Amino acid sequence: MTRGKAEDAGGLTPAKDDNAAPYHFDRRTLPIFKCVDYKTENPRLKVLRRGFLFMLYGGLFCGILFKSRGKNRGRAYLIRIRIRMISKENTMKKRKSTLWILALLCLSGLLAACGQQAETDWTVQQMAWSILASQGEVPVMNAPDPGAPLQTYLSGYYHLDSRQVEEGAVFYAGGVSALEVAVLRLADGAGTGEAEQALQDYIDDRAGSFAGYAPEESAILEQSTALVRGRYAALLICPDQQAAKAAFDACFAGGNPPAAAPWPSGGKLVSIDPAPAEPAAPPSDPAPQEEPSANPDPAQEAPPAVQEPPAEGADTEERPAQPPASTPDTEEPWSYDEARLLAAWEAGGWSDLADRDREILDKCREVIDSAAGPELTDYERELAVHDWMIDWAEYDRNSLDHAAGDWTDPDFETPYGLLIRQTGICRGYASTFQLFMKLIGIPCVTVEGMSHGGTDEHAWNLVELDGEWYCVDVTWDDPISNGPVSERMAHRYFNVTSEFLRQNDHQWDETQVVEAAGTAWAWQG
Repeated sequence: MTRGKAEDAGGLTPAKDDNAAPYHFDRRTLPIFKCVDYKTENPRLKVLRRGFLFMLYGGLFCGILFKSRGKNRGRAYLIRIRIRMISKENTMKKRKSTLWILALLCLSGLLAACGQQAETDWTVQQMAWSILASQGEVPVMNAPDPGAPLQTYLSGYYHLDSRQVEEGAVFYAGGVSALEVAVLRLADGAGTGEAEQALQDYIDDRAGSFAGYAPEESAILEQSTALVRGRYAALLICPDQQAAKAAFDACFAGGNPPAAAPWPSGGKLVSIDPAPAEPAAPPSDPAPQEEPSANPDPAQEAPPAVQEPPAEGADTEERPAQPPASTPDTEEPWSYDEARLLAAWEAGGWSDLADRDREILDKCREVIDSAAGPELTDYERELAVHDWMIDWAEYDRNSLDHAAGDWTDPDFETPYGLLIRQTGICRGYASTFQLFMKLIGIPCVTVEGMSHGGTDEHAWNLVELDGEWYCVDVTWDDPISNGPVSERMAHRYFNVTSEFLRQNDHQWDETQVVEAAGTAWAWQG
């Protein structure tokens, strides 16, 4: 009753404060969580209830206390472990970096030593021969003459200081073949890096020159490389790069060098610098031949001299008896004369001309009437003739298989070969284009110069439109390729400037030729 009255009075007596405080705390808090209903509570359960609550609150408090302390201890332990691991990692990184630096220094030293020790008993000619032999069949190869021509080749085409090269061997196929192999022994102190870069730049320039003109050869150039082994630099412009590199490396492996050019095709060299031992052999050959010449009568020496003219005469007499397709109908040998054809064209009749002259003019009349009539502008007529020639003719591949001065086809450089036989070389293209231009009244001349690094003779045209001159290279616009060619590639050298040709492997005597600088009638696509 006292406690109840005190509660009803709104407070607790001081004597009962310590005992009643927990009770009132429970009464005020537990109903919130709906843990007990005091109206129906059994007084016997008070002790159990209070004990349970004490254990519950005490456990929660201890758990929170120890958890926070354990968490902090765990974090501190993990931090200490991580610090140790980081220190160990940094130590290992330092050790690894030190080891790598030492390894790189050792490797660079070994490479430098190997580079300096890359020597061989092979001559540069033998090394070049071995590389060419790795390519299988090769065409007839050319080489600069010994001495000054070789030095000029190195400086003019490779842009190498000839004083930096002790000796070298350069072999190139020429024509539309990009095949070229060079092996150079550099002088002491010469920059191998500069030599390698100069050779690679030469490869890149050649690739640009062959683009459009010979796409297949341009593809070979794009994957060609230049290598340096010690003091030896090699230019490898060939289709099988893997075999070429292996052959070059084999020269330093101590194998036996070839005694002569070991080419499976038996290809010969032109203007090759002979090995020092080779000049001793020729004197031994004439020695046995001089013995018979001392005893026999002089009459016996006459037949060889008398036989040569008849041999040539026999050839010329036998050919008419044979039925070759290229034999002219006239008795006298036919030769191309542009002035004779222009005069007949101007006169309006050519029935009195030789058969080949009539065939040429008849074909020109057919092309002009069908594709380049007078209703077109000069530029349109020029373009029509250019495109017709590319579609009609093909470059004479067979002519490239013969050395200079050993041509077998008399028509390869005349309009007859290109217009009637649908084949020709650069002079045939140029002479035919010039003939067409003069027939339709466009000023045109033929320029004879060099190409492919100054190794091959070449010819192209200059035309005048509206008082300005333009360069036209129909030959290089007619690609030697079996695949499709874009319109851009087929007109890459149509109405371009002289400066463009300079940058794309054309060389000529500029003092004798007008400078082409016109751009108004350049092909636009």
